[in-house]
Amino acid sequence: INTDSSDIGNYTYAANPGLENYTISGEIQSIGNHAFDGCKALQSMTLPSTVNYIGSYAFYDCNSMALINIPDGVEKILSHTFYGCASLENIATPDSVTAVEDYAFYGCVAATSITLSQNCESIGEAAFYNCKALTELTIPDSVKQIGEYAFRSCVEIKELDFSDDVEEIGACAFYDCNALETVRLGKKIVELKDRLFYGCVNLTSLYVNAPLSYI
Repeated sequence: INTDSSDIGNYTYAANPGLENYTISGEIQSIGNHAFDGCKALQSMTLPSTVNYIGSYAFYDCNSMALINIPDGVEKILSHTFYGCASLENIATPDSVTAVEDYAFYGCVAATSITLSQNCESIGEAAFYNCKALTELTIPDSVKQIGEYAFRSCVEIKELDFSDDVEEIGACAFYDCNALETVRLGKKIVELKDRLFYGCVNLTSLYVNAPLSYI
């Protein structure tokens, strides 16, 4: 895709059956909402370094897409951006990203690794729900909030370590993470929200580093 425009607008290529392996060239800065929504034949996408905004639902249900780069400069992964990208192999967000919003990577069932920005402060509701091939998860020290159902049904994660800067972990965040064995909480976690570790049948070690006001 070669364009002289500075942006790709909302729904521009949505449900296009002919897109397979594409490199976007030019000085593109913005990719609109739903821009590639439902491009089910799309297998890989290369974005130019000039991109600093990717809209909500931009790659929604691109279920054949195995590879995509997120350029340094993108500040947020907005809601549902990569929802249902069931073939996406690895998830990596650059250090410019400060938030991963609700349902951003929901159902990325093939992803075996997630590399989160070292400046990410919040992970939204169901952001990585059902990323069931994920074997390791490192929560950066910058993260302060983790939303409800954020990692529900990530069934291969075995160990979790939280820094002392994490202030809140939402209800059901690790629901049905049934391989989880060890969790170490930071000093600011004073509540274990409802069903936080529900179905974590192999959880044998839970380290709490603050007086709990609610379980």
